[in-house]
Amino acid sequence: MPSENNQYRELPSAEAADVTQMLSTGDYRGAAVALVGYALSTDRPGQAWELMLQCSEHADDQVRGNAILCMGHLARRFGNATTEGPIDPERVVPIIERGLQDSSDWVSGHAWDTASDVLVYCGWQVNGYADAEPTYDLAEDEDDDEDA
Repeated sequence: MPSENNQYRELPSAEAADVTQMLSTGDYRGAAVALVGYALSTDRPGQAWELMLQCSEHADDQVRGNAILCMGHLARRFGNATTEGPIDPERVVPIIERGLQDSSDWVSGHAWDTASDVLVYCGWQVNGYADAEPTYDLAEDEDDDEDA
């Protein structure tokens, strides 16, 4: 998640309990950030996948989008392996497919990124990914580079 000045910032590690506590108190921005910290630091992929699956249905688009983004982080870090056995793509792929259709650019953009990650690291094909476009304009980024 970009910081206020669009600069990279180190994310603190977090635990699943931190995320659930923030969600229960309505701190959705904090929970969205903590999800990423958790996905990047956990050594419990099964628990992490479960949390991301739950949070991917949240009403807040930052929480929902970051949960889907974190599925991509988990795919890159662990593939589809967990200590409990492989995560079932039948549970994950439909969420990413719905994310691609989400009205929030935050969610659909993260779903687009995650569809690529699960294809590369888990071998899961996400319907609609080949047809989807990222929600950012690459031409604008190239124009910005020329000005630098």
